[in-house]
Amino acid sequence: MSSSVFEKIVVDYGGYKPAYLFGDESPYSRSVTDY
Repeated sequence: MSSSVFEKIVVDYGGYKPAYLFGDESPYSRSVTDY
């Protein structure tokens, strides 16, 4: 997976969906609680 693709998903989904897609506890996971 390219970083550009990952970043694109983050922008498209507001930076919270990638956490579920990758199933990894990334900084974006905290965004879920924020939203």
